[in-house]
Amino acid sequence: MNGTENTPSTESESICAGTLLSIIHEMHLALILHDTEQRVVFLNKTAKKMLDGGLADVYGLVPSEFGDAEIPELTQRLIETLETGDRSPDHEFTYILRSGQYRYLKAFCLPIKDRHGVVTNAAMLFRDITRSQQLEKEAIMAAKLSSIADMAYNLAHEINNPLTGIRLGLNALFKSLEHYENILMLKSIIRDLNRIQGIVCSFLKARKNPFKPRKSRLKIIEDILHDVEFHLSGRLIEKDITLKQCTWDDDLYVFIDRDRIYQLFLNTFLNAIHAITSVGTITVQKRVTTYWKTGGNLNPMMCVSIGDNGGGLDPFQEKKIFERFESSRPGGSGLGLSICKDIITIHNGTMDLKSEVGKGTTVNYYFPITFE
Repeated sequence: MNGTENTPSTESESICAGTLLSIIHEMHLALILHDTEQRVVFLNKTAKKMLDGGLADVYGLVPSEFGDAEIPELTQRLIETLETGDRSPDHEFTYILRSGQYRYLKAFCLPIKDRHGVVTNAAMLFRDITRSQQLEKEAIMAAKLSSIADMAYNLAHEINNPLTGIRLGLNALFKSLEHYENILMLKSIIRDLNRIQGIVCSFLKARKNPFKPRKSRLKIIEDILHDVEFHLSGRLIEKDITLKQCTWDDDLYVFIDRDRIYQLFLNTFLNAIHAITSVGTITVQKRVTTYWKTGGNLNPMMCVSIGDNGGGLDPFQEKKIFERFESSRPGGSGLGLSICKDIITIHNGTMDLKSEVGKGTTVNYYFPITFE
């Protein structure tokens, strides 16, 4: 038999090797194979895809020659595995793709030995754990929100009890007042207490009484804004902030819950006041926008814009500003604008924010309107 001909044994080995190579290429683990000199001798397809081509041209190189793609902690684990012949501990790290996206990877180094137990290679194996990390963060956030919801429910229940007594006491005091300025101030306090009690009661009964907005003339927004201005008059004077408002005499109707929109505007004004260090302007404007498409229908929207000439937000802050517990202000709760977003959403409206560092921020609220 010709020595160059394949025997059944060598053909079988060739088939097995080819099958094994296909499996290695298609497996979900990324694999980089190093020789005893740490040089790369093989990468599977998953490694090339997972690492975004960052290590596509590293054949024959040692990790210290990878440039920006080198991960020093993994290089150390590779050296230890080649020296000791032991599997390395798992190592989790962040890898930045060429596109700028982040990937969370888990890696370990596995020794490959010959039949005599001598280390001939070391395989670096990677697993993409980005999705599992995201799910873990979401689960932690959900648990936090659940705990906060329970705490808020108990807190609302305890707050609601003394509010009635406070309101009745103030009403009795109101009857004995003589000075007009004191009467106005007490009226404002009573209104605020009524709003607080209304918010607390709505929270306690949220599941039993779903939100139902009422149809009102557009002028109701002017009334709400005047209430907010009166409530914050002390802070506006303290910081020398001027409030500029437009007129609200249009023959239009909006669908709103007065107390919730008061809360929305109050939160927005407070953010504007905090953004202005001293001497500034808060401007309120309105306009009927082009038709807004919702559910396949075209609906006119009233845009109410509240702008300030404060410090503004950088692009990163602006991107995360609607997320709960994210605040651009030291000591801020990070809840104000996320609450505003919830309020405008239940009104079948929407909102957006535009900001520029050094020039200020404008928040736009879009309310569904009708002309009759």
